[in-house]
Amino acid sequence: MTPWPEEQLDSVTLCPLCHAPERTVLHEGLTDRIFFSAPGRWTLYRCTRCHCAYLDPIPNQASIALAYQNYYTHGAEPSGTSWLGRLKQSLLNDYFNAHYGSSLSPHSPLGRWLIPLLPLLKNKADMQVRHLPCSPQTPKVLADIGCGNGDFLALAARLGWDAWGTDMDPQAVEFARRRGTKVHCSGLPDTGLPAHHFDYVTLSHVIEHVPDPRATLREMCRILKPGGRLWVATPNLDSFGHERFGHHWRGLEPPRHLVLFTQATLSQLFKEQGFTHLTVHLPELPSRWLYQSSHRIEQGKDPYDPQAGSLPLPLFLQSLLADLRVMFQTPERSEFLTISAQSPER
Repeated sequence: MTPWPEEQLDSVTLCPLCHAPERTVLHEGLTDRIFFSAPGRWTLYRCTRCHCAYLDPIPNQASIALAYQNYYTHGAEPSGTSWLGRLKQSLLNDYFNAHYGSSLSPHSPLGRWLIPLLPLLKNKADMQVRHLPCSPQTPKVLADIGCGNGDFLALAARLGWDAWGTDMDPQAVEFARRRGTKVHCSGLPDTGLPAHHFDYVTLSHVIEHVPDPRATLREMCRILKPGGRLWVATPNLDSFGHERFGHHWRGLEPPRHLVLFTQATLSQLFKEQGFTHLTVHLPELPSRWLYQSSHRIEQGKDPYDPQAGSLPLPLFLQSLLADLRVMFQTPERSEFLTISAQSPER
């Protein structure tokens, strides 16, 4: 394994969230087994005060792009072609059309009636639009921070939002701009976006990539209108999948994931920055996908290789049980955390 250049590493001696020095080693010797582009071995520590986890050392800002050479936001997301996938999307499109006054197609006229009766499908629909408020009376402005290839921006624009985006990856920004989206190339915590301009801001699997989550949320406060809403999704350190797979868990993703959260630590971070009216959303139930990816990593295979085999029956049953427990017993153990909150009134 080629080491990461030592002169391009930053030491992290204090917890990025609570600044406590006390910690224990959670996983060591971690390598990039997701995209196989980042050199180095990495150590993940767990703070004994707030219980988040963080890498030490981490790539510095001058070298971090090395970890994103083969990252998945460089191109379009694959679209499903099965008849079941097309049926689901046509139902979802009709549900969105009814709620947002949009004209997505193709759409089945049953969607607006059927989806509210099916909790799992309704949850999938709400997650796909990141719980955007329905049918704004006046044009509202949205920012997607870390927008990648612009998929969500394109959907939000079709739902009637004035959608802006930022991303630090020039390849992703170029791809998103070719789709006609309004995207700026910038990182965090300085987005370069105007102050108090946005009604809704989303960070989908972004906050775990930044070395200073506190500064990131301060920037979100700056760009949100008073009373605007921030929506965040991130891997859950307390998930059943992490408990089962340990250092093989897909959600670790070193060295791109710098800080990992529990529901309690992420909620506390929101509150410390003045956010109120927190809502913990039940996420999609992705345990099967996370278990399959983690199982492939455990076997030394590419987690995205379609030829790597399906999930063995015992693990499939474990993933199903995990989803049932998340739904009915312990939602704080889901694979992903999804929280939204209202920015401070000024």
